[in-house]
Amino acid sequence: MELGTVVVTGASTGIGEATVLHLKGLGFEPLAGVRRDEDAERLRDQGVEPLALDVTDAASKTPIWKKGDAAAAEMPRNVPEEAQRLYGGLADALRAETRKVEQERGLPPLAVAEVIGTALTARRPKTRYLVGRDARIRAAIAKRLPDRAMDALIARALSGGYRRILRRELRPSRPASGRP
Repeated sequence: MELGTVVVTGASTGIGEATVLHLKGLGFEPLAGVRRDEDAERLRDQGVEPLALDVTDAASKTPIWKKGDAAAAEMPRNVPEEAQRLYGGLADALRAETRKVEQERGLPPLAVAEVIGTALTARRPKTRYLVGRDARIRAAIAKRLPDRAMDALIARALSGGYRRILRRELRPSRPASGRP
C-alpha cells in the first residue's frame, strides 16, 4: 500500500538517507534528493528512486521552492524590532549551539527518521515533534519556567562569548538618569 510521494533533500547520507529508507519501509514512495551519481546508484540499489537535486543550485529550485525561500526571507521582517533587538542574538546562539550538539553528541539519524514517519502517518499530526532526550528535557523545563527565566537558563548554557552578549541583551533597559 503506497501512502504517497515524499521528496527528501540531502538523502545521500545521515538523516536524509535514514529518512528515505524508513519512509520506504512505511509504504511511502520517497524521492531521494542527491547530488552525486554514486549516491543515486546506491539508493536505487536499495529500491529508492533518486532525484538529481542540489538545493544550492538555482536551476534545481522549483516555483514552490522559490515561494518557500521568499516566505523564509520575509520572516525576520515580520518580527518586531524590539524582539529582534532582545532575542536576535539568542536565536543565533541557539542555532550555533544546536549544530554543535548535533556534531559532538550526534543525533541518531534513524531516531529523526522515525519521528518524521510518525508525523507523516499520524491521523492528527502535532505542530512540533521532539527528537532526543535533550529536546524533551528542554521542552519540560520551558513549560514550567517564565520566558525570561528560560532565556536566562539558555544563555547560561551557551559558550562564553554568547553568554556576555546575551546578558547584555536580556538585561532590562533602564531609563536615562539625566546625569552626565
